[in-house]
Amino acid sequence: MKKHLKRILIGASMSLMAVFGFLIIFILYPNNLFAKRTNYKGFKIYATTAIGNYEKILDEAEMLVKRSELYDSNYTYDIFLTNETFYKDITFRLLGPAMARSIDNNVILNVKADFKNDLLEGARNKRDLSKTIAHEMVHCLQVNKYGLLKFNPLVHPPLWKLEGYAEYIACLEEISSSAYSFTQTVRTLKDYQQKRLEWVESKPGHSDPIIYFKGRVMMEYLINKKGMSYDQILSDTIKEDAVYKQLGDWYASQVKN
Repeated sequence: MKKHLKRILIGASMSLMAVFGFLIIFILYPNNLFAKRTNYKGFKIYATTAIGNYEKILDEAEMLVKRSELYDSNYTYDIFLTNETFYKDITFRLLGPAMARSIDNNVILNVKADFKNDLLEGARNKRDLSKTIAHEMVHCLQVNKYGLLKFNPLVHPPLWKLEGYAEYIACLEEISSSAYSFTQTVRTLKDYQQKRLEWVESKPGHSDPIIYFKGRVMMEYLINKKGMSYDQILSDTIKEDAVYKQLGDWYASQVKN
């Protein structure tokens, strides 16, 4: 009886491991599910139907990411347009819904991607397509440099360090503009925090979790004002509350002057 039970348990364990392994392979390598494939520079685009007008958007995303210290000119990206596909349905069930996400070197766009108008459009939200692709490319590069064991959906640095850096790189065009004011941006963040908003609107119809914006602003402060590298920021000794206090002190000094 014990031997029979042991065989059943071993068989069940092996079956679970096989299913788990299949799901991992399915999520990481969905290439064969897409009929249309396009190569452009360091990108491979996978879709169910032919697409066009992608060159400008990918060029803009790459130009942003080139300014990251994580940039690797030899690294390549697989971009999957998964809207209305079986792959999207499965990953939503397993990983939760998301307009876009990255897994290893995969940039996955789960809602309508309008390359002509630089727009990623879901049922309730919109994002700039070029900025979103750049954001997800940074996540790919985080895995590339630090490893999948340190950067994955289950194990990763605090969200302000994870998402804040990706959003900082994605917003570099705005941040580098001559009309841009970091002091005004910090004031906006402080207003959002005072109102305890969970989502903030960057422009009509475009909203993001407050942690994206807060993380981006703290990254701006640490990188642009304190001259820190991302490696240094990832240090466990750098805590969110302490950085936010420093940011507040910096803002107070600017307003006072």
